[in-house]
Amino acid sequence: MSFKIFANGTLVKSIIMKGINGEYLCKDNKILLYTYYSSDALGVSRYMLLENMSVKWEKEFPSFTLPKLHINGTLILIKHGDMEKNVKPCLIWLDFESGKIERKLCHEFPSDILDVKLTNKGIYLTTSDGFLIWIHNEGVKQTFVDKIDGIILGARMRIIIENNLIHVSYSFANERGESKRGECVFTPELVKIRCEKS
Repeated sequence: MSFKIFANGTLVKSIIMKGINGEYLCKDNKILLYTYYSSDALGVSRYMLLENMSVKWEKEFPSFTLPKLHINGTLILIKHGDMEKNVKPCLIWLDFESGKIERKLCHEFPSDILDVKLTNKGIYLTTSDGFLIWIHNEGVKQTFVDKIDGIILGARMRIIIENNLIHVSYSFANERGESKRGECVFTPELVKIRCEKS
């Protein structure tokens, strides 16, 4: 993957990184370049931070790993998982300035991360095997929402936060053409209030 950096219409730097897909993120007068193989959970994602057009750090991550949030100098990455290839998904907290991993949290089952939301109570995420997970200062809590039997071909679990409640709108489809849809509502501490199938 080739990156070309221009300033006032003039090419100032050209960088080649291994990978099929490539994107960049500009933050605090720095440029983060990253490449990945979007269809390969067993592939490698590569990251490079440039400051004043010089390489400050480089890092590689296993699997399809993409940035999701930038909070107070920390970049939160999603390492996507895969149920068929037995790859567990993870959230990775990366210090933007140094490239050092501050924290890593992986789901206990092979699946994928479908949605992530940041609140003042912590981070909420959903996984393709039907879990809602809350990561907070005191630890991690998870609760099972729902899923479909068989081989999951499609999964969506969207997190909506309204009136201090966590809504999870979900839909699943399997190899037999069956589908399952619904919505569950939880307190911020993951106490289930109600679930409705549609």
